[in-house]
Amino acid sequence: MQSRTFLPLRHQGTKFHKVNLSATLCFGAIVAFAFIIAGCAGGSKLSNQNLSYIYNPELEELHPQFKAVNVKDSLSRLFFKIDAGELLYTKKQGDADFSANFTVTYQLIPAFEAREVIDSGSFVFEDRVEKPAPKDIISYIDFDTPRNAKFLVKAAVTDLNRNQVATAFVDVDNSSPNSRNNFYLKKNGAEYPLFNQFLDENDYALYHKNKNVKNIMVRYYRINYPLAPPPFAIVNPKPFEYNADSLFTIQAGETLKLRSEGIYHFQIDSSNYDGFTLFRFDSNFPNVKNARAMLEPMRYITTKQEYTDIENASNLKQGVEKFWLDAAEDNERGRELIQKYYSRVEQSNKLFTSYMQGWKTDRGLIYIIYGPPNVLYKTSDTETWVYGEKNNVMSLNFSFSRLINPFSENDYILNRSTIYKSTWFRAVDSWRKGRVYTDN
Repeated sequence: MQSRTFLPLRHQGTKFHKVNLSATLCFGAIVAFAFIIAGCAGGSKLSNQNLSYIYNPELEELHPQFKAVNVKDSLSRLFFKIDAGELLYTKKQGDADFSANFTVTYQLIPAFEAREVIDSGSFVFEDRVEKPAPKDIISYIDFDTPRNAKFLVKAAVTDLNRNQVATAFVDVDNSSPNSRNNFYLKKNGAEYPLFNQFLDENDYALYHKNKNVKNIMVRYYRINYPLAPPPFAIVNPKPFEYNADSLFTIQAGETLKLRSEGIYHFQIDSSNYDGFTLFRFDSNFPNVKNARAMLEPMRYITTKQEYTDIENASNLKQGVEKFWLDAAEDNERGRELIQKYYSRVEQSNKLFTSYMQGWKTDRGLIYIIYGPPNVLYKTSDTETWVYGEKNNVMSLNFSFSRLINPFSENDYILNRSTIYKSTWFRAVDSWRKGRVYTDN
């Protein structure tokens, strides 16, 4: 067992100091301590476990976010963000403050298929407040990382007061100077990095782990990619054209203004395609906040003529709403239908965005129409989704293969087949008749 120094919990507007893990200290509103466990042989492979919970956030009480950044050649930093409103704050008898108690744990693993655990750690926090209030709890933990390698972090947050756990998997690439985890993006004036790759109207600053890097090259691509075809349609996807629409250079740490929608790919050298990528979609992305954003995913369940008629309606918002209310034949059912359909669209954007919006991808297509799978098996290069019971011949199975993509580790293609034709039309017909479709 070894002790480490880490920066404990920080709250906006509150200043804390570093704490040595060899001691337990009380400072302001937070008490924190940690146990570090040496690397060891693991148990069951992750690839053999049902990981469907990561695609079904409605089943979770906690929804933490994680972001991994390489800070040195053999040291990485795992940032985490927790909505304090999702934690249970309790007050003990005789105590003036409320407190939330939770752990942040990690396991460093070579891949989903590996049994070995390279390193692991568990950090315990107590957040004391006079009165619970909305806020984000943001901090980080540091861990040693192998050089010139890619690996996986299994990260989890446990609310000890409620005994609820939320788990996530974070890819970390430490294989080259261009690796995406070597870059650190934050909003101007913010202390912590951006937890996703979706830009909005704010100004940003981008840094590289090598402090001597001053110039960063940028490849810009306009975005106009078609949505996924039905799962029974046999198609030959076109290879991605790496030729950029424009090239320019930025200075590390200077204000970054990226106002045009598209893909921005950052590199410190052009010897390979690796780099750090940001996506600029509409200003509300990944959420669905306007009629245009509601219309486009409807193409999965409308006829071509229906879609054209709605698109050309004098009032687009009314045209979209009329389709759903006519399908439901009831205002209350119509609202439920809209809520379910577009919550799946938004979750697809959060879970599956690669070089295109998540709802347009193959996994987004299946997720929106069928819902989250009952069973999910993941390897480094594949995903298998099961609707129904595993090992049941009546269950519906979809298989996805990961594509090599310079912009994302999150690009998967569906292994299409004509066997999906009947179940696809049954699912679409359910939506069109005003029923939320689930095949699980």
